[in-house]
Amino acid sequence: MRARALLAHACLKAAPHRGLSLVSADGASPSQSAPFRRFRQFFYFAAGGSASLGTLIAGARVVAGLNGVPGTQPLSETVPNTAINAGVVAVSLGLYLWEEGRGQATMKTM
Repeated sequence: MRARALLAHACLKAAPHRGLSLVSADGASPSQSAPFRRFRQFFYFAAGGSASLGTLIAGARVVAGLNGVPGTQPLSETVPNTAINAGVVAVSLGLYLWEEGRGQATMKTM
């Protein structure tokens, strides 16, 4: 294993495209160093998309309730739903960007 790492290091050092390799000095690819990163990012993206749609719908209900449209859900129920959905959007976006930053940092160390 040590010989393989030294060989990989020597190849990377001699390569004109240094820093663009998808294999680290120990032979690990980015997917091997963080195998579930893309799955987590997909989950964050899906949760954020779902909550965005919920925020849009709940926001429309809030506007309808403020304008006095008959038959709308009470504002005491709609406003907390809107806040929860907006919070999920913010948290999902934050987690997605944090995970993306960790991935970029991993690529720089490779």
